[in-house]
Amino acid sequence: FETAPRSDCERLQLPAENEWGVLMRKEDPLAKKEAIRPDDLIGRAVIGSRQGVKSGKMREWAGDLYDDLDVVLTYNLGGNAAFAVEEGFGVMLCYNRLIRLPENGALCFKPLDPPLFSDTAISWKRHRQLSNAAAAFLTCLRGECDEG
Repeated sequence: FETAPRSDCERLQLPAENEWGVLMRKEDPLAKKEAIRPDDLIGRAVIGSRQGVKSGKMREWAGDLYDDLDVVLTYNLGGNAAFAVEEGFGVMLCYNRLIRLPENGALCFKPLDPPLFSDTAISWKRHRQLSNAAAAFLTCLRGECDEG
């Protein structure tokens, strides 16, 4: 999830963006919409990512309506929050493809309107000795990012 750069961490920006949207049960009335607007969520139980709430991404998207959203739960682990959605506890603000959605499953994803995207980065603690495997992975990743 999107986090602010930290002085105690190194960071490598990846050449990909994550699209935000709403995960919901397929029978939810919002599932008929092409995209979800902030006012569509007023009066609904909303499950938001802890980082999305903390970083201000949700406020960025919802604007003046942010304080009207009923965020009943925040999550660090998307799978746990998706289980709550499947059980009918609310709708979940999350990245597209964060949760695997089988065709015959109970859930669906709809993008946000206006669209909202987050950068993707990998970070690691500064001044820590990386394992040989981690150092090799990082070298390979840097090479791929430079070619992009």
